[in-house]
Amino acid sequence: MRKLSNPTALISSLACSLLLFGIVASGCSLNTPGNVVPYIPPTYYGGTLILPFDLANLYWSPYTPRRDAEEYFHGKIFIFKDIKVTQNTLNTVSDGYVWVDVIKAYPLNPADLKKLSLDEKIDVVGVLAGPCQDFPNSLTFSGCVFLQSDTAQLPVGDSSPVQYAPKY
Repeated sequence: MRKLSNPTALISSLACSLLLFGIVASGCSLNTPGNVVPYIPPTYYGGTLILPFDLANLYWSPYTPRRDAEEYFHGKIFIFKDIKVTQNTLNTVSDGYVWVDVIKAYPLNPADLKKLSLDEKIDVVGVLAGPCQDFPNSLTFSGCVFLQSDTAQLPVGDSSPVQYAPKY
């Protein structure tokens, strides 16, 4: 067995090891940090960036045949950035959805609705499910993810606005 010639070096190296272990362990604690991005389905990263009102105008345009609008827009993923949460947005949280301008947005995770707070800015990503049955000229979205603005780089790639060309 090898004999240590310097007990001070042993104590120092042990102290350093414990200190390093403490630093690493504190960084890997089970506490959830506040800046974790919620789960976003991978297909949502390729969504189309647009304003809710602009999307509704394209969908309900008198120049867009309804069948074409449904074929072109239904099931597509859209991203709304920097939406301010208002009292009107929060009025329907208990009903399981929120209003994002003229969009009735149902969440992917219903618990996310309770995390929204008045006057914060959010990004909303979801799938167009069709026209809203309750209110004319509005749309229904399903599987929506609500993110604090600029917590995720959305969309990835081409973020050009929707351009609809009617079929003749």
